Amino acid sequence: MNTLFLHLEGVLQAWGEESRYIVRNTAPLPTKSGVMGLLAQALGDPEAALFLSSALRMGVKVIKPGTLLRDYHTVVGGTRAAHRAIRPETLITYRYYLADAAFRVALQGHPTLLSTLVAALHAPQKPLYLGRRCCVPSVPIFERVDAYPDLRSALAPLDGLTEIEVAPSLGGVYRMDAVKDVVAHTFAPRYVQLFQPEA
Repeated sequence: MNTLFLHLEGVLQAWGEESRYIVRNTAPLPTKSGVMGLLAQALGDPEAALFLSSALRMGVKVIKPGTLLRDYHTVVGGTRAAHRAIRPETLITYRYYLADAAFRVALQGHPTLLSTLVAALHAPQKPLYLGRRCCVPSVPIFERVDAYPDLRSALAPLDGLTEIEVAPSLGGVYRMDAVKDVVAHTFAPRYVQLFQPEA
């Protein structure tokens, strides 16, 4: 049993990849750092995301792409707030979400590690969320474990947009979403191949 399947579905999801600060975009597919963070939450150890990112290979299939939603958001911040002024500065930010999206995620790794993750998903040590803390799953995340020779066969048939993590030597699309440093919140590159729905 070398493949763990997750079902990520919720009213809102947000998978930040290329933005910070004022405009917080969401990627159209779950990021590896976001999924590893979810699993680390289940384990009760946020720093485990770094190990998981290197120990697991990830594939994603779109079940429902969802609708892009923009939230007008205000926060207290800036220089005056940092110095606890009487009148703190209010910043306007824009946060994007995927509304009513659903994804199947396949993770391949050592069976012992997958067994540990299954147990953690059944009894998570910390709350689980789909990218941002406000994005609560609407169905159980754990789907099943199974055995497959590779991620492509695990997510076949390719009847929805599918993204498969591959070795750098195979080329593909460059994504900056592998975990590099949990504390510093920095990321490392990885390569994926995209498969469009079969006719």
